[in-house]
Amino acid sequence: MCYKLENYLNHISTILDELYEQESDLFEHDLCERCIMFRFAYRLQKLYEWTYFVDCEYNKAFKPDENGNYNESSLKWITQPDWTVSNKYIDIIVRDKRVPSNSYTDIICFELKKEWNSEWRDKDKINLEQLTSNKEGFWYGYQYWFALTFWKKRDSCVCDIYKWWEILKNFTFN
Repeated sequence: MCYKLENYLNHISTILDELYEQESDLFEHDLCERCIMFRFAYRLQKLYEWTYFVDCEYNKAFKPDENGNYNESSLKWITQPDWTVSNKYIDIIVRDKRVPSNSYTDIICFELKKEWNSEWRDKDKINLEQLTSNKEGFWYGYQYWFALTFWKKRDSCVCDIYKWWEILKNFTFN
């Protein structure tokens, strides 16, 4: 089951409300991104517990082969602007099952950053553009990719939504 973009944005907004209301110490005390990421993913899993599986990317980041099947030797390779290649581990993935079986297993993904940690934003943008594209014959199967930036205040959170290798929408949660 895939939701419409508006549904995903409503779900993200609900989770942000809960985080900033019930766990404000995450932001007030400048806790690390991984803490925020875990709490966000935990709430996302509670929201989707009967429909999707929410997790961080696994040690091996799978991509489908030419037949749409996954295998352990297929990694999500990203070509950087300097033409170096690396594989990408995604902050949060949402799948319809734990172990991928075809190109429709992965539904949506999140890359999370704190506003005060801007050094990786440009690198993430390149990764997001490539992971939502069909460039070089790779298709990773994500319906949307959300680049969510947390600020110290809830009404400043922003999200770039990627689809087909470009920003589909820039959304502010206020």
